[in-house]
Amino acid sequence: MANEQDRLRVSALEFDSIKNSFKEYLKGQDTFKDYDFEGSAMSILLDVLAYNTHYHAFYNNMTASEMFLDSASIRSSAVSIAKQLGYTPRSKTSSYANIKLTITNSSQAANISIPAYTKFTTSLDGTSYSFYNLNNLIAKPSAFDSDGNITHYESEEFEIYEGKVKTQAFTNDAIITDQRFLIENTDIDTSTMKVHVKASIDTPDEDKVLWSKITNITELSSLTESYAVEESVDGFFELRFGDGVIGKKLQDGNVIEVTYLQTNGELLNGAGKTFTTTLGTVTVIDSAIGGGDREDIDSIKFTAPKAFATQERAVTTEDYKALVLRDFPNVETVEAWGGQDNDPPAFGKVFLSIKPKQGFSLATAEKLAIVKSLTTNRNVVGVTPEVVDPDITYLYIDTEVWWKSELSSLTFNGMVDLIRQCILDYRDFIHNLGFRGMFYEVDLANRIKSKDPSITAIIVNTKLQKRLTVDKLGSQKTTIKFHEELFHPHAGHMSILTTNQFQHRELDGTLRSNCELFDDGKGVVKLKYTVDGIATEFPFSVGTIDYEHGVITLNNKFLPLNVLNNELRFTVEPEYDNFCPHQNILLNVDILDTDSIKIKLEDSP
Repeated sequence: MANEQDRLRVSALEFDSIKNSFKEYLKGQDTFKDYDFEGSAMSILLDVLAYNTHYHAFYNNMTASEMFLDSASIRSSAVSIAKQLGYTPRSKTSSYANIKLTITNSSQAANISIPAYTKFTTSLDGTSYSFYNLNNLIAKPSAFDSDGNITHYESEEFEIYEGKVKTQAFTNDAIITDQRFLIENTDIDTSTMKVHVKASIDTPDEDKVLWSKITNITELSSLTESYAVEESVDGFFELRFGDGVIGKKLQDGNVIEVTYLQTNGELLNGAGKTFTTTLGTVTVIDSAIGGGDREDIDSIKFTAPKAFATQERAVTTEDYKALVLRDFPNVETVEAWGGQDNDPPAFGKVFLSIKPKQGFSLATAEKLAIVKSLTTNRNVVGVTPEVVDPDITYLYIDTEVWWKSELSSLTFNGMVDLIRQCILDYRDFIHNLGFRGMFYEVDLANRIKSKDPSITAIIVNTKLQKRLTVDKLGSQKTTIKFHEELFHPHAGHMSILTTNQFQHRELDGTLRSNCELFDDGKGVVKLKYTVDGIATEFPFSVGTIDYEHGVITLNNKFLPLNVLNNELRFTVEPEYDNFCPHQNILLNVDILDTDSIKIKLEDSP
């Protein structure tokens, strides 16, 4: 049996370990004696061999990593692997606005045409940007003079997209077997792409044919005039055409004309309050939304397997989520659930709650676009998708920390800042999990304690808050659901409900200021007002509170006035110290509210 010294340890991958393995191997021979002398030529040769081995081990490890979607670190590698799953990463997407156009014209024509790629201009921070309609439209008569003559024409609502109109042409050459049709522009919005094919360069434009993008390969025949778009390894998008069996094949000399928008992505989101055009007057229905940058590697790695599982159909809730994340770049996180699981049940529906990248709710136009996308040859017949806003639960975190200052290099203020940053990091951790973000007081306490050895003890107390705008509180009853059991150790316990202050009228019409809500510990919600530090109850109740289910119900007697920022805040004390949201519940810590994080730091006894 061979000695250990007769074999190299192939498990050694670091430089020093590789060199020591060589030395151990050389101990088993008598030809070379100076291998263990650092100044010898043999030692230098061992350095070269160890470096070469280490280099190749590192190179092979990185190469192998790029072969799998989970471990790929280069975007082009992830793109190539996703292509095997039938997934094309999202390009940049143009912001789009919803408008109507009024044209002053006395020609008495039946309709006025609005050509495709009519230019509409808006400005942002002093810079002008162009938007275009992608299709031909018409404006119909909308106003007449006293003699019945047409004076104005008006279009229906339509969408305009931000960008610059670009055109690129290719000529198919049958001699070139591997000819590629690369669109060498990384700012392209592929959803705005139009591909026309002409028989030859001499064919007039009116005879060119619009080819469609492939959406379902099973519907293709040898005569289907269609194309596919995929991203190449160099980051450009590439057109692919049929082979005469699956899709129509290009003929020698065919000219391919590609028209698309070169976009600024998400830059124009929220812009477009006003537009101008040479055709007439623009009425803005919805300002610009929906713009996004090209899909990054993390999104590709997350979305590609899920998109492959959906197979372009929306059947399960995971299908709905994957399709929305893939097709709408403005979406940050999404949750979906069936109508049978809704409260109250709504059979025949699937609900989606979506948080955009800015703010907490989507614009109406975006919601309609998402529903339209999901119901176009994707979802099950008889099932209607509905987009609902996230239900935000705000966390108010009160932390009491004991420490031994002599064991820490931090000052008092430095320690407070450290604790605050730890809470903010935990808030970001929950935020990144979206609708699956859970809050555990013990987890937060452990994270804080691990930050510095001088911390000896921590107590974390958390309250929950819901916010409603006053215009949602009217003559009908209002229900506020916390989806958590509330603290209620016994009947008659002190109030666990507080609100910000507002004005309210008594039954005789007297207007009271400094009013607040509270509960009487027996399930009744009441009103009180404070004058010179003395609180007085209103002579009527305004609702009930269900401690077990965490529900506050306000009746039509509750009519608050003059609330700061028109927002009423309901804060309660929960029974338990961990919160596991479901469906459209989203946890958040309002860092703009200084009361959302309170820290009390004391010396340990």
